[in-house]
Amino acid sequence: MDLLFEDMNNVDKFLSVEGAAAQVDFYSDGAYAVVQLGDTSERNLIEVYGLLLHEAVHIWQKVKKLMGEKEPSSEFEAYSIQAIAQDLFKMYEESEVNDGMEGGKAD
Repeated sequence: MDLLFEDMNNVDKFLSVEGAAAQVDFYSDGAYAVVQLGDTSERNLIEVYGLLLHEAVHIWQKVKKLMGEKEPSSEFEAYSIQAIAQDLFKMYEESEVNDGMEGGKAD
């Protein structure tokens, strides 16, 4: 995160939406999306993927707005959400392997 921001005091708190299990925050006028997951130790993989898919839809909504796209075709929308979700799933799996978090909360 510190690579994206000159002042880490000028970013949203981790999971700043009260009661959220996950959230996405946008920075630099939507150029960056940061997806956050809370503690996943009590969730199975399908639930985690559901959370990530939910956030993928929010990312797509932002991308669509930034593109000025009012009514994309249903296939364009589906493929876009699929691509975003697959990227999030891959990043989640890589973080589990690299960090050895095994479903724990990030520090």
